[in-house]
Amino acid sequence: MQMSMQSSVNIADPMSRESSGTAWVPDSTPMYGKMFMFGNDMLMLHGAIFPRYTNVSTRRGDDRIDAPNWIMGMYSHPFGDRAQLGGRLMMSLDPLTEGLFQSGESWHDQPLHDRQHPHDLFDELSISYSQKFVSDLSAYLYFGYPGEPALGPPTFMHRASAMDDPDAPLGHHWQDSTHVTFGVATAGLVWRNVKIEGSIFTGREPDEDRYNFDEPQFDSYSGRISWNPTQNLALQVSYGYIKSPEALEPDLKRHRTTASIIYNQPLGADSNWSNSFVWGQNHDTGEGKTQSFLIESNYQRERDTVYVRWERVQKSGHELVLNAPDELVTSAICRIATASISGSALNLQSTIVRTASIATTVTISVTPSNFFCASVHRYMVTVRTNIPSTSPEWKNEQRWAAGCINTMGFDADVTRQTP
Repeated sequence: MQMSMQSSVNIADPMSRESSGTAWVPDSTPMYGKMFMFGNDMLMLHGAIFPRYTNVSTRRGDDRIDAPNWIMGMYSHPFGDRAQLGGRLMMSLDPLTEGLFQSGESWHDQPLHDRQHPHDLFDELSISYSQKFVSDLSAYLYFGYPGEPALGPPTFMHRASAMDDPDAPLGHHWQDSTHVTFGVATAGLVWRNVKIEGSIFTGREPDEDRYNFDEPQFDSYSGRISWNPTQNLALQVSYGYIKSPEALEPDLKRHRTTASIIYNQPLGADSNWSNSFVWGQNHDTGEGKTQSFLIESNYQRERDTVYVRWERVQKSGHELVLNAPDELVTSAICRIATASISGSALNLQSTIVRTASIATTVTISVTPSNFFCASVHRYMVTVRTNIPSTSPEWKNEQRWAAGCINTMGFDADVTRQTP
């Protein structure tokens, strides 16, 4: 029996539409990984690592060597041409490293600021079952422990528009931070290119022990509508109620609303342009509504890549762990982050890469008092590798890239009040 390449989550969807959790990307999105076929069973493996040195020279800054990384696999077993069992595993050695220039969650019972929390060792361990009723109508069930609920856009590292950017967005906790959730159950109904789905899940973020499996609660819920009107477009709107997301604030209740547009344009046999716009809003107990906006783009031509990210995020003084008098501050963080141009030359099966990168960050704080924003000098060295899929229509190829980033700008996390 001849089988086409289908999503591991829903047998009726093309594999190229599959992304993090049950989220969709455009059907024209390229797939990256190593594929193995065992009869009609499919196994695909994918991994990425970004060894780097980062220096943020502010009074609350630091320097360190870290390496954002992950490895994942997805498996599917069809039952004829109308039903399928799928499974996915995603792991990360982030517990051994952590990044800079971020806020959210906690460490040693203190709120994190100026650092990105590491992902858990197990980021996804999920199983799904899908059924195609007629050619245009299908449904699926998804359970993850951990997994990702139907809330927000595809997680940043699963978007082609952010494929070569090793940094989590500053608005991560407004947009797609529920991607590692210990206890998720999702049901979805798909008609043609429209999907309606709902989830119940654990609202609490992963605890500080990044190697264990947290206790599931199923105390939160979400719903999402997705639509792929063309091969190159993916749109979604979603809403979620998240109960007690932070361990240090157990009474906090969060209402999150998101919307996103992802546009992907293939430009040839080995050239692609991907773009994303993401809006996210949190309505937290006692803090009101704060919003985030993100625009990112990634242009890839053979071994060369140009990528850029722009963000505007509202963060309260409480979120930024400012001094008590400053906690009523709402900071609007605007960042043009990590615009990278890389080129490569092949030499005896090795790749020599040149990369130039620029980034700026601007903070606007509106308070009754005057505020001072310190400048940031940020240096980052990265190394990355991508392996495109071995599906018949693509060639086997390994791409390496290395670069050095010097960032100058302003950092909201170093804002201080002046007399």
